Amino acid sequence: MALRQRLTAALCIGAFLLAGCASAGAGQTGQTDTGADTKTEDRTAESVKVLVPTGAPALGMLFGTLDNPDVELDYTEGTDLVTAELAKTDGDYDVIVAPVNLGLKAYSASRTYQCAGVLTWGNLYMVGTQEDVLSGPDKEVALFGENAIPGMVYNAVEAASVQAQPVWYPSVAEASQSLLSGQSQAALLAEPAASAAMAKNSNLKILADLQELWYVQKGTDQKGYPQAALFVKDSVSD
Repeated sequence: MALRQRLTAALCIGAFLLAGCASAGAGQTGQTDTGADTKTEDRTAESVKVLVPTGAPALGMLFGTLDNPDVELDYTEGTDLVTAELAKTDGDYDVIVAPVNLGLKAYSASRTYQCAGVLTWGNLYMVGTQEDVLSGPDKEVALFGENAIPGMVYNAVEAASVQAQPVWYPSVAEASQSLLSGQSQAALLAEPAASAAMAKNSNLKILADLQELWYVQKGTDQKGYPQAALFVKDSVSD
């Protein structure tokens, strides 16, 4: 089996093992989160280059990639770089982890990256200090992923019941920072950012579980929704 085939299989297996179980940060030696950060060593002819957002998607990439010299992970905050790379027909990345809606939209337009499988399922929560902050029009709620799955799910199941003023941030990290600094009184956060925020401030708690709200309001038999998926370049997917 070719290296790229083995990698794709390992990623999909690891994805389902980790889906919904994110509880800690992710990273690899020699990599930091400054835009899209890369390892310093040269890529080999058989290496696989992967672009992945930080957070739960990064955790989902651990199986099959951790300490693998043939895999180069580039981490990025938010979805701007992901969206730009998905639109390219001759991009450098063999695999891109992206919100399901953005990846499928890009594939419909360019047919460059096809979906190989779901990496993370729903893991969105409203976090704050008190339940009544969401009903206060003088309060602020920090949100992220306005044009991606988080924003779509929030608007579908939670927006109508929230009276606090919405402020959209480019990434979950910035939404979390707004909450921790006191600028916002509540925030839409994904794991592991939600747990990390509550660990830093013991007064924070889960105000709403968007997976449960989705289950109740949509009447689905599955508690959750596909959030991020693996999109593999069509030229290497086989």
